[in-house]
Amino acid sequence: MSWFITNLIAAFLLPPLSLLLLLVLGILLIYRRPVLARWLLIASFALLWLCATPYFAEGGLHLLETRTSP
Repeated sequence: MSWFITNLIAAFLLPPLSLLLLLVLGILLIYRRPVLARWLLIASFALLWLCATPYFAEGGLHLLETRTSP
């Protein structure tokens, strides 16, 4: 695989873009399946908010720092 394709796939799997894709999916489904769309919107907003909080971000950074060697 080329470098570009590998990084593109990684970007779609990592939290900010994957949660934004869930948000867009919820917006697209709002008229066809309102209950599923509501749950997708609530879940994506909640997870985006959780990832943006300093406590969660520092905890994730701490986990990454402890697993790598200097």
